[in-house]
Amino acid sequence: MSMRAYPIALVLALALTLVTVEGCGSGGTTMISTPTAATPAISPAGGSYTAAQSVTLSDSTTGASIYYTTDGTTPTSASTLYAKAIAIAATTTIKAIAVASGYTSSAVASSAYTITLPAAATPTFSPAPGTYSAMQSVALADSTPGSSIYYTLDGSTPTAASTGYTAPISVTADETILAMAIAPGYSASAIATGKYVIAGPAVSVVLSTHDRTQLLAAQPAVQFTASSSGTNKIIVDETVQYQPIEGFGASFTDSAAYLLKEVTPASDLPGVMSDLFTRNGSGIGLSFMRIPMGATDLARSVYSFDDQPAGKTDPTLADFSIAHDQTDILPLILQAKSLNPDLKLMASPWSPPGWMKNNNSMLGGNLLTTAETPFANYFVKYLQGYKAAGVDIDYISLQNEPLYITTAYPSMGMDAPTQLTLLRDFVLPALTAANLPTKVFVYDHNWDAQSYPETVLNDPTILASAQVAGTAWHGYAGTPGAQQTVQNNFPTKGTWETEHSGGTFVSDQFTSDFVEITQVMRNAARSYVKWS
Repeated sequence: MSMRAYPIALVLALALTLVTVEGCGSGGTTMISTPTAATPAISPAGGSYTAAQSVTLSDSTTGASIYYTTDGTTPTSASTLYAKAIAIAATTTIKAIAVASGYTSSAVASSAYTITLPAAATPTFSPAPGTYSAMQSVALADSTPGSSIYYTLDGSTPTAASTGYTAPISVTADETILAMAIAPGYSASAIATGKYVIAGPAVSVVLSTHDRTQLLAAQPAVQFTASSSGTNKIIVDETVQYQPIEGFGASFTDSAAYLLKEVTPASDLPGVMSDLFTRNGSGIGLSFMRIPMGATDLARSVYSFDDQPAGKTDPTLADFSIAHDQTDILPLILQAKSLNPDLKLMASPWSPPGWMKNNNSMLGGNLLTTAETPFANYFVKYLQGYKAAGVDIDYISLQNEPLYITTAYPSMGMDAPTQLTLLRDFVLPALTAANLPTKVFVYDHNWDAQSYPETVLNDPTILASAQVAGTAWHGYAGTPGAQQTVQNNFPTKGTWETEHSGGTFVSDQFTSDFVEITQVMRNAARSYVKWS
């Protein structure tokens, strides 16, 4: 039997195949089998860890390539080719095989890793959540190194897709902030909740009741919140500005000053004045007071500051004196100013001295044209006298209720054209010459004659004068809407309510006053002044 030689190439080609070859003299079968690649090694071994792991794969088979999966599926040569360490930051199972030339694929290696990372610190809020009386700038912080904070304001749970915190959050109304922190090597933090209530300042409350069982009685303070405002809501529009408010008050009449200074026990007067002019304790804080220039319907006698015997005049005002007011009125005004330095003062005559008038009396009548200059200087002397006594007067009007003439008490008629002439040609020049800054109100009478202040203010000189403040009103006739009409027509001038008294002619004074105050302030008034 002859021997046949088999080329090495054929042997290699048949290495993975079962073949039958013919031998010398007889047939035979030769088996050629392929080795299996080694199973990949995984390091570190699977198990539970408290930090992220860097997992390496290796294989002892020469020239082997490793393929792996992390999604639980069995790897094949079409899976991810291992090239570098695998970062494991969460619970993961790695499966791997090795493939090498001349070898069948290895068995599948599998390692399961459980990563339990520490949680990032829970974010903190500054200032602390709670109730505040003003807008708050809320800062978020976290103690975990390298952390990032994410937050929501709509009640939803924050995630890494939520708003990233970069600057303090401005809280201007009731707000709930939810926040979480994320950091490398840590699991997400617990959710922090910060609830902020912007309640506004506590509002002090006093109560007066219709039946007078409570009069300016202190009540528990109220803090306004969204839930406490009820149905009667006050809407504040910061883009719209209305009139400034200068004050509320009454008048230093001769009779009131006498009762306070001479009838009230001296030991009681400090407390009474504190209650009237401060906001301490039960103080009502009167802040705008009117001073009669001479006698009124509430005076104990008829007097002016330059009274003369019948038939005598004093055009130079040589006999002018404020001595009457120095007894009771001025001491009270000085005390009131010390208690409330911001107190505004307005002075008005019910009548000038009788010798200036056509009836030679302080009761009724009209101003003589020959007395126009003495009339203007009468104001100058009064303002200078009060200033020397330590009291600066903020406002004057030329005549109380110029359309009401009566002989029952001091009064004087003064129509609109007359007031215009007196103010423009005599009073304003006299004030300027004396360097007196006191401002002037026109009219000073009821709501039912709005044409009166319009006539005076329509004059170009009057309208242009910075010393003419605007219109003074009384509340005995007409409606407060007249104030707004004149204000609209002369927007550079202001509006003041300077007198309204009560009496038996008002059946429900309590309700009447509160309704009127509301309407007066809604129609541009800067003050509300009761009489006496």
